Amino acid sequence: MPDSALGLGGGPRRIQAQGACWIVRVIGTNTRKCRGCYSCVRRCPAKAIAARGGKTEIIEDRCIGCGECIKVCGHGAIQLESMLPEVRGYLNEPVETVLALDSCFPAAFPSLSAGQLVAAAKHRGFDRVVEGSFGIDLIAPLYQDLILRDRRATVVSTVSSAAYRYVCHFAPSLVPRLAPIVSPMIAVGRYLKAASDHPIRVIYATAFLGHRMEILDPEVAGVIDAVVTFEELRAMFFRQGIVRDLLVEEPFDEPHPTIGRFYPIAGARSWILGCDPTLSPEEIAVSLNAEESVHALRDLSTTDLFVRFVEACFSERGLDAVFIPKGLSPLARRRLVADYAHAAGGTVEHARRVGKLEPFPGIDLSRGFTARDLRLPTPPDREVLEALARLEKHTDEDLIDCGACGYETCWEGAVALIQGLADENMCLPYLIDKCRRTSLELRRTNRKLAAAQEQLVHSEKLAAMGQLAAGVAHEINNPLGTVLIYAHLLRDQLEEDDPKRQDAETIAQETERCRKIVAGLLNFARQSKLNLSESDIRRLLEDTVREAEAQSPDHGVDVRYEIDADLPRIELDPDQIQQVFLNLIVNAIEAMTRGGTLTLGARTSTDGRTMQVTISDTGTGIAKEDLSRLFTPFFTTKPIGKGTGLGLAIAYGIIKMHRGGIEVHSEVGRGTTFTITLPMKQEIKPEQIVGDEAAGLGTGGEPGGASSDG
Repeated sequence: MPDSALGLGGGPRRIQAQGACWIVRVIGTNTRKCRGCYSCVRRCPAKAIAARGGKTEIIEDRCIGCGECIKVCGHGAIQLESMLPEVRGYLNEPVETVLALDSCFPAAFPSLSAGQLVAAAKHRGFDRVVEGSFGIDLIAPLYQDLILRDRRATVVSTVSSAAYRYVCHFAPSLVPRLAPIVSPMIAVGRYLKAASDHPIRVIYATAFLGHRMEILDPEVAGVIDAVVTFEELRAMFFRQGIVRDLLVEEPFDEPHPTIGRFYPIAGARSWILGCDPTLSPEEIAVSLNAEESVHALRDLSTTDLFVRFVEACFSERGLDAVFIPKGLSPLARRRLVADYAHAAGGTVEHARRVGKLEPFPGIDLSRGFTARDLRLPTPPDREVLEALARLEKHTDEDLIDCGACGYETCWEGAVALIQGLADENMCLPYLIDKCRRTSLELRRTNRKLAAAQEQLVHSEKLAAMGQLAAGVAHEINNPLGTVLIYAHLLRDQLEEDDPKRQDAETIAQETERCRKIVAGLLNFARQSKLNLSESDIRRLLEDTVREAEAQSPDHGVDVRYEIDADLPRIELDPDQIQQVFLNLIVNAIEAMTRGGTLTLGARTSTDGRTMQVTISDTGTGIAKEDLSRLFTPFFTTKPIGKGTGLGLAIAYGIIKMHRGGIEVHSEVGRGTTFTITLPMKQEIKPEQIVGDEAAGLGTGGEPGGASSDG
């Protein structure tokens, strides 16, 4: 049957833990559903949830049953161990079963009248249905007597099981001030069983997680046989196929409460103020949520603050409890409770003017409390400072105390980190900085990957062009030789003054130029090997400069050396590396048409594994759009007839055979700098460095650009 037929809205929530659920008798964490958001850790007032390995774990002994973790977990990872199987078993037994509804039930079932709710429960199999708020009527006179007995003592209310559990575990000095009175749930349970002349089962339906934990307390064990949440009760009705419109209203069974119906609205203030004319409202401290309750109890235990009565509710007396439907505003919930209390008899004003109440005779409503200090030892300052350093908090300015981790100060958060209750990723500023660093590192890695991809594409292009060049060169080299021979023969047969002799000379010159281009193609595509030896880079550079100056004696360029004095020798092929240097230096000289400065540098890396050689000029520079093409065969920035466009392609291949890299930086009008990076030792044998390496395949470095031949 769909939910709409019942009129309860939405499907029954699955409470029973499934899968990888870690149960702690009452409440646990489903690790499969936990997303590591740490909302529950931040919200828990008792710090009873530990963050470990990106997941959360509930620490059973520390849990006070406030239910804050369930309220804030949007993934359903915090789950309750259901008692529905036990309840179904009780309903099938011949023993009378009584259902007691907590006082905030009108807010939990907004679409059902009280009479329909009673009818639905009896249709499901409950023999009697009573109002749990009668427990307030039972204990209110005892609180009044306690207040009047000693006007100089502070009384801490024990209506909320979360409150007294927090005191016993985390504010043990307040245990003597706890009211030695049972909760309303236990009070109504004792009354029902004492008033019955035969055995009965008492099932309590509530919005509080604390009630589920309270029945396990040895002081009151056995009074309540099972606790179900309002959501579980709704699920029972749904599975039974109960239709709201077919329900015939039935009244609640006895006993009937009076002031108890107004407790979710008026609280204990009403029956406390009315018993003592000398008691002022300022002497009553009421905390309606978990945060306020913790602060109130902590202040009371650590300061000289004096109040006559403290009511720490932890969840607005049930109106904001975990198992109240979230579709209603707090005002709407209060209105539902008030309307029912008014319709059932009495007014809110009447409840607020309650005077001295008479206790119910013959029923023991007392209980004791035992302190069990669960406060963890405080670590030494040195360890806390180390934990703060792990969170990158080194100075007072770093301690911003934003509270995002759930702790009021960074110091408290670091203490929790040491105690195993917190995780580094709970610190939001630290997490943001960590994400920012990760983002920067990812962008840096992406840039490297993009450069590597560009290099791979370029290398593949060079390899393909190398194979094509090799085939073309071999095919046309022989015909060119024949043309050149016959051109020389024709020239030699002609007279010196014959006009045709100059034509034959031109044919020979152009053919010779074609042969040089073909030779460059063969050099570019050939299967080369490295002849490695320990070499002196300074000497190679100086020899190359002398050779370049011989080719361009009137260059007008000043040469400057910036080479480390203790530069070690490096393993390389000196002839091929000198060919690279010669190409770059000649290009640099030709780029400085009006003179300039040629700077040659060499230095080793800090780890001593590589050497960097730089060749810089102050020439015309290279246009930005040409930089990515400079190592491409046949690309040149020189005028037609001045360059083949193969020099830098060959140089690139030689550097790759040495497992090195070459980069270029250039600005138009300011000059160009080539940076060659070479390993100090070649890690593979020379005969292995052949083939594709000569065509431009290899690792390391990026294609760059030159100022002329390429």
